[in-house]
Amino acid sequence: MGAAKYFEDFQIGEEMVSRSRVIDPSDIRMFSACTSLCNRIQTDADYCKEIPGVGKPVVAGSHLLNLIDAFYAQVVSPDGIPTFHYGYDNVEFRENVYSGDTVHTIFQLIDKTEKNEAFGVLTFEVKTYNQRGEVVVYDIDKLYCGRRPKEDGKTDS
Repeated sequence: MGAAKYFEDFQIGEEMVSRSRVIDPSDIRMFSACTSLCNRIQTDADYCKEIPGVGKPVVAGSHLLNLIDAFYAQVVSPDGIPTFHYGYDNVEFRENVYSGDTVHTIFQLIDKTEKNEAFGVLTFEVKTYNQRGEVVVYDIDKLYCGRRPKEDGKTDS
């Protein structure tokens, strides 16, 4: 999990790197079963062979975003500090991801905004790479993050 860091502890330019994860066929089957996402492009190898530039079943974009969220929780979301996913901007799926590919994500803090006395918003540039070093997903991700409490129980301003 991420370190116990309040909004004030994060520094613009700071980078956090996730662990790597191999996406295997069981991941795709489980995701499809849980989400009822059963598109032929994710499940039918014969169908995919006929599609130029695809060739075999691809991992669904929503599956990749869920995996990135898991990485986010492990390396960015502070332990014991209230945090909430605030949303995505500019999501780009740049390269196909296939079963057997290994992915990891780098989160770089590009902006901090004080929202109120209790929370701030952290904005990250997020790049997910495959085993060949290609960026497969790019997005801007935002996290509501708890602010440091003052001695009197209120938060810093």
